[in-house]
Amino acid sequence: MQFQNDLISELFYMKINGIGVTSPDQEMNMMNQGVVRIGGDVLGAFNDEVITALTNTQDLIGAVLRVHFCLEEFLNIWCNKVTDNKDFFDFGFIGFDKKIKIAVKLGLPENLSIIFKLFNSIRNKYAHDTSAKITIKQLNDIRIKIDSLPNFGSQPIPKCDDPLFETPVGDKILSWNGINISTKDRIVFLYFVFSMKILGAYVAEFHKRGISFNYVR
Repeated sequence: MQFQNDLISELFYMKINGIGVTSPDQEMNMMNQGVVRIGGDVLGAFNDEVITALTNTQDLIGAVLRVHFCLEEFLNIWCNKVTDNKDFFDFGFIGFDKKIKIAVKLGLPENLSIIFKLFNSIRNKYAHDTSAKITIKQLNDIRIKIDSLPNFGSQPIPKCDDPLFETPVGDKILSWNGINISTKDRIVFLYFVFSMKILGAYVAEFHKRGISFNYVR
């Protein structure tokens, strides 16, 4: 359990585990650094094509939709693992908000569900009005909730607005208060931090339930 939790911390500090499509040379360099790539039971939430598009896009709407897709996969993963199903939602379309409610009924921690709902509210604004603006208050609400989540590794994930905290995403180095950081970049940054917190929480919760959980390729 301690090894897995420490690995969660390591993944975060190692360029978000090299998420995205990489060249053979990059893959070899990652192996030489001892970096493992996220996969296993969470491969759907870290789909290479989607994550690469997310890190490279300059389109705010595209970023919001891709983050929403990845977060929905995390909800699917929770429901699949807890119920021991390969595809718990194979009975037809279920909206994101309903999936949150079902996941909570199946034991998803409330502090995670609140953040899922906040991201979903941003996506829904765009779904109904593509001219809608994402405010810094909305982003700060998400940031504060993410920062309040517990850390499960020996190296705690820093608070998002820590001035010393920056992380490579694609070809950029992102930090919350970085010079000229865009709303799109802040959303991507928040998603990657949240995804690491989700992984830590899932490791702990599934361990308590005696459920096997693998998140490395």
